[in-house]
Amino acid sequence: MKNLKRICKLFPILLLLLYTGCKKKAAVPADDAEQIAASELLDYYLVGEHTTGGNKLIVLYFTQEGNVIKANAHLQGYFRAREVVIKNSVITIDYNGDGKSMYTFTLEKDAEGKLKLKSYDFRYNGAGNQLAYAIMAKKSEAFSFANLSFKTGNTMFSFTTDGGTEIINWPGDPSPYYKLTNIGFKTNNDKFLGVTVPGWNGVVVPVMLLEKDEALFVAKEQDAQPPQPACNLILPGVSFKSQSTKLATSEETILSSVAQTLRGSSGCKVVVTGYCSSSLTDRQLSWRRVESVIQYLTEKQGIDGSRFIFKYAQPGNDCNEVDLTNAAQGQPDGGVIPPFPAQ
Repeated sequence: MKNLKRICKLFPILLLLLYTGCKKKAAVPADDAEQIAASELLDYYLVGEHTTGGNKLIVLYFTQEGNVIKANAHLQGYFRAREVVIKNSVITIDYNGDGKSMYTFTLEKDAEGKLKLKSYDFRYNGAGNQLAYAIMAKKSEAFSFANLSFKTGNTMFSFTTDGGTEIINWPGDPSPYYKLTNIGFKTNNDKFLGVTVPGWNGVVVPVMLLEKDEALFVAKEQDAQPPQPACNLILPGVSFKSQSTKLATSEETILSSVAQTLRGSSGCKVVVTGYCSSSLTDRQLSWRRVESVIQYLTEKQGIDGSRFIFKYAQPGNDCNEVDLTNAAQGQPDGGVIPPFPAQ
């Protein structure tokens, strides 16, 4: 009987403990424990490719205005900013606010707490599966494209700055642009939309996605060409006495100064040009005079003969003159002496 009385006294305490334990357990639903806060999106951006329609890319990044997190959604020629609402780790964006263009992105966290894109969809007028591919990346994974060149297929394009205006130099269609944070750009004329991504649909290296004329281009950075030497040299010519092929002392002095200039510009080549071709004698005299100039510079001044391009019997100047000019890019290699004219 005494034991029964003790149990009865303890019964209210046991009920209280049971009630408190149940209340604490119910305070944190399992679904809420996995929720992703909208503020966690600020370090990320989303890029998707449409399967149909006139727009190929959707570029979406997040910003904060007061206590509100907004999704900034860019299409080529269009922009919408919508407040972010996440439910069960799913972002839903009604692009035009009419329920017809609906994007959904389902997120998850990896073991390190980084957000990952689990699934994606775009429904237009109720028809789904209209995103061919999409990725989620951190803004820190985007790369700077200023002053870089890119190649897609056989097309090369670059980004430059002209008087403070940033320009994409697409062949035949250069256009000023403005940046979308640090991840991409849009042109002022709405002809281009571009975004950098750390990889894309089987491509495991960083690339730029570029939309133009309802086409999507995947472009890789083009390796920079080694800088070409500055060959804007002003070189004097030399004169010969009538019918002579011998350099006067004064002309050798001129060529000595030319040699000194060439030593300071080791990558530059020079065209040595003689004139007159109306007769065989003129052509032979022109050939010998060019030879005399090159011989002096190579044998007396030690300049490499491969730096000289031999041209003789050219029209357009005094027969007694030999000119030295910069070799333009694309001209044939130097060091080749043409045959002595025999006819």
